Amino acid sequence: IPIINQKNAKQARAIKARKNQLNMKYGHLQKRKISLIKFNSQKWPSPYLHFARKTGNIYMELINEDSKKGMKYFQFKYDKDYNIVQLEYKQRCARFNPEEISFLMQQHPYHVDTCLTMSDILNKHGRLEEAADMVERALYRLETGLHSRFSFISSDCRLDYSIIENRSFFLALWKYSQNLGRRGCVNSAFQLTKKVLSLSPLKDPLCSLLCLDYWGLRSGEYQWILQFAKTFKININNEDEEQMDALRMYPNWCYSVAFAKYHQELKESFQKNTKTKDSK
Repeated sequence: IPIINQKNAKQARAIKARKNQLNMKYGHLQKRKISLIKFNSQKWPSPYLHFARKTGNIYMELINEDSKKGMKYFQFKYDKDYNIVQLEYKQRCARFNPEEISFLMQQHPYHVDTCLTMSDILNKHGRLEEAADMVERALYRLETGLHSRFSFISSDCRLDYSIIENRSFFLALWKYSQNLGRRGCVNSAFQLTKKVLSLSPLKDPLCSLLCLDYWGLRSGEYQWILQFAKTFKININNEDEEQMDALRMYPNWCYSVAFAKYHQELKESFQKNTKTKDSK
């Protein structure tokens, strides 16, 4: 009997290890409960005709998980068909002709880099609404390939910006946050900027710290700004991760911390005055 129990235990461990391995590689196939971008059926073409048949697939894999630090490291990957379209995109970009990008957009309306480049072109022509729609379409395509364990809410997910396949996700999130801020959704822009920073907090490749305090002040998150300025350390020298410095080396954070302290003191004094009036 003990020999049989040992065999069953080994089989159970082997099955669990196999499931974990499959989950790391094919987690993007599992359905996500919360979606960031809703499909726009009125403006966008049918995704089922363009995802795998023409453009190919872009998906996210869980490449490493650090149980001690509680961090999960992800990476986007392309299949063979998507790599072919990506090569065509680079060739058309090298010609410096916007019509080339527009033609590629008609052929592959859900190619991420084409959508982001098209949004820049539309921005320069003053067509801001259409440019924002391109960013949302690119983010929708990326979201369909996200891993099931990747979360927009938690801060334990990491992406390496030095990997070329990951850069489109950084840029799409960044542009989407800026578009939300222009529409007046300052709290949503604040939360998304925090998410962009949490993907690579030590290197901060898109310099999210230069506008994070602005969205925090616009959202009225004065206490969060003061707490974040005390605890967060920046890495000035990216080659040496042990060399960390205070966040107040940034001029914008010096002003934002002082501004947040001023409003926090006003709030506290107002609460004290209301308490004294109520007591009388």
